[in-house]
Amino acid sequence: PTPSPLGRGMLLNSLHCPRVISGHNTISEQSHSKWSVGVSETRSVGLIAVIAGLFGAAGIALGAIAAHRVPDPGLVTSANYLVMHAAGALAVAFGASQQERLRLWLLGAALLLAGSGLFASDMASRAFLGGKLFPFAAPMGGSTMILGWLVIGVAGILSLRPR
Repeated sequence: PTPSPLGRGMLLNSLHCPRVISGHNTISEQSHSKWSVGVSETRSVGLIAVIAGLFGAAGIALGAIAAHRVPDPGLVTSANYLVMHAAGALAVAFGASQQERLRLWLLGAALLLAGSGLFASDMASRAFLGGKLFPFAAPMGGSTMILGWLVIGVAGILSLRPR
């Protein structure tokens, strides 16, 4: 059985791993290192899930606005980017919660969200306010998304190497 990476304060089900230290959210040093996830990493996964949920909802809303009210191709692209990258970040965050180098995986997920948020904000600013969010906001957002996917790729490559 695999451990549950989420829960109310406890990362692992003690039935699956009897070495859970009572009162703490980490596994003892003697247990398997890939399950040694701390509270801050768990909160990071939760925060990514919250932001991904909000970005997914915003993407759907922008898509609806683009389809029914403001026919702007930038809004369509923003809607697609928000939904795709929210789903990608969520999958990476939850999938990586049982991987080594969790922080690198979480960094990639966070970069996906930051980049798609910045890009979508700039496109929405152009459509609704008639101007850019700030100079180079969209290219910075796009570059951040690219960097996020590259970081995820590096984390994947590093997870293939034996420790």
